[in-house]
Amino acid sequence: MPKKEEIGYGMVILFVLVSLFFITLMVPFDTVTGAAVMDVSAEDLENFFFTATFPNFILLIVLSVWIVGGSLAIISQRRQAEGVLEGIPRMNRIELKEFVRESFGNGFKEEEIRCSLLSSGWDERTIEAVLRLY
Repeated sequence: MPKKEEIGYGMVILFVLVSLFFITLMVPFDTVTGAAVMDVSAEDLENFFFTATFPNFILLIVLSVWIVGGSLAIISQRRQAEGVLEGIPRMNRIELKEFVRESFGNGFKEEEIRCSLLSSGWDERTIEAVLRLY
C-alpha cells in the first residue's frame, strides 16, 4: 500500500500537470469578453491547437517528464533508504531515527551527525539511509 507521502507527491504532481495544461491553453488568448467568445470559428480553433501552442505543448511534455522523473527518483531513494533501515533491529532503528531527528532539531549539521554516528559504530550505509530520510 502506498505511503501517505507518496500519495501526497502524486497529488502535487497531478495538480501541477493539470495547471500547466490549463495555462498552456490560456496563453494565446487575450482577456475573454463576450465578443471574443462569439467570434471564434473552426479555423481559429484549428490555428490555436496546431500552430500557436505547439511549442507550449512540447514544453509541457518536457516539464511533465522532468517533474515525474524527479518525483520517481525521490520516491525510489526513499524506498532504498527504508529497505536499508529494515535490516537493523527495530529498537536500534527507532533510537537512530530519534537521534537524527533531535540532532537536526537542535541545529546540528548533517556532517556533524554523520561523524557522531560513525564514532558510535554505525556503518556508512545505514547512516546515509537515515540521513536521506530526514
